Amino acid sequence: MKGDLMRKRQLWPLSLTLVLPLLTAANPIVAGTDHARDVVDSQILQESRSLRIRLPQDYEGSQNRYPVLYLLDGEWSFEKFSPVVESLIQDESIPDLIIVAVENVDEHTRLRDFTPSQVEKYPGSGGAESFLLFIQKELVPYVDDAYRTKQPRLICGHSLAGLMSAYTFLNSPDLFAGSIASSPSFSWDNNLMVRSLGGFLKQGRFQDTFIYLAIGSDDFPTYLEAMERAVHIMEEEAPDTLRWEHMLYQNENHETVPDHSFPDGLKLFFNN
Repeated sequence: MKGDLMRKRQLWPLSLTLVLPLLTAANPIVAGTDHARDVVDSQILQESRSLRIRLPQDYEGSQNRYPVLYLLDGEWSFEKFSPVVESLIQDESIPDLIIVAVENVDEHTRLRDFTPSQVEKYPGSGGAESFLLFIQKELVPYVDDAYRTKQPRLICGHSLAGLMSAYTFLNSPDLFAGSIASSPSFSWDNNLMVRSLGGFLKQGRFQDTFIYLAIGSDDFPTYLEAMERAVHIMEEEAPDTLRWEHMLYQNENHETVPDHSFPDGLKLFFNN
């Protein structure tokens, strides 16, 4: 059962110049298919990254351009949320769009890519800056060149990917107009992201941008505490040019929150 939506003025209690990459299309892209794939051979990450692509049903028969939804953890999020997006489009809750789901190579690279600092307990962590460069310099330029895209772009993630979604948005508000951070791992490295949040907000870089912060009442206690601190900072310091919402989903846990937060965040982003 969902909690009541809490608007941004509410608190809830607690808690280089780079050479362009070699880019290849592994399979032909067919509008509406759930299994179209591209491969980006990244010079920044020194590895190939697989993408799963969803194109609008009328893509081949029109010259229209479309917003782009970037999904992290694409190896599971694409299958899970593509049907949700299709339903929202059919209901006219959101406009038709392109989905780009970025798959992880493995759990090691997931930890590496989605964490903004090295933590000794987690060898190989701390590669978020490089992954952000990959997004900025290789991934988005490739997608914009290969497909008929337009603003806005939106990035979504859950757990560590939710942390990376927020990190990407805060560092690149000119690149992504919106972010959905579902049960984000804000407790990473003694709440590093939360401690840095005020500095991001004071930079004055947010113009007509949106972030949705969501968590379940039965999530991990450290996640709930970190989210509460983040919401407090947003209440105190978020500029008027940054539109934001947060939700505490009652009786939902870490694994179930995305079922609600992803569609809710999309509707809020596109309908306001």
